Amino acid sequence: MRILVVDDESLNRFLLVHMLEEQGYTECYEAQSGHEALELAQRISPDLVLLDVIMPGMIGFEVAPKLKEMAGDNYLPVIFITSLDDKESLVKCLEVGGDDFVSKPFDKVILSAKIRAHRRIRTLSTRIEQQNTELRYYQQRVDREHAIVEHIF
Repeated sequence: MRILVVDDESLNRFLLVHMLEEQGYTECYEAQSGHEALELAQRISPDLVLLDVIMPGMIGFEVAPKLKEMAGDNYLPVIFITSLDDKESLVKCLEVGGDDFVSKPFDKVILSAKIRAHRRIRTLSTRIEQQNTELRYYQQRVDREHAIVEHIF
């Protein structure tokens, strides 16, 4: 699982990556700005993003919708890691494309559980997309065979 950690504070990135590596996530990538996150996401196609809200330049509220757009139809979980605690900001995290949020300082147990939950959702989403692709293929095949039968009769 490729996890992209986006935070302008190097200590926060270090703590998050260290926690993830302790839990067996070996493909962790770091970005210190929104622009860097978008460039890196283009190259690595992350499976999950941990995204800070308040960063210089492009804030997390601007980055999340762009990441979702880049992912296309694939479910890309974005979990905001934020020091904001007012309800309006937390609601905005979800409105701009975030799938969840965790307040700083984050609780390792809670964050780990949320990552596992979103990993399961992503796995199910991927499986559904594969099944839909197979169904479209079989539907096209049936339609072709039906057209051939109609032509014969």
